[in-house]
Amino acid sequence: MIENVNDFLSVAFLILLILYGFFLTYKVFVKHHAHKMQQLESDYYLEDNDDSRTDFY
Repeated sequence: MIENVNDFLSVAFLILLILYGFFLTYKVFVKHHAHKMQQLESDYYLEDNDDSRTDFY
């Protein structure tokens, strides 16, 4: 229970710390997803270049 300013500041700091942790976790997942999509796109175009070099006839 919040009885004075010190308790309020402690709770506010704890909430901000938790929100910052969620933000950092989200940032890491977004960066990981972007890297994964970039790798997938790179592999896709690399396969496309390999197929165009081979003669199917």
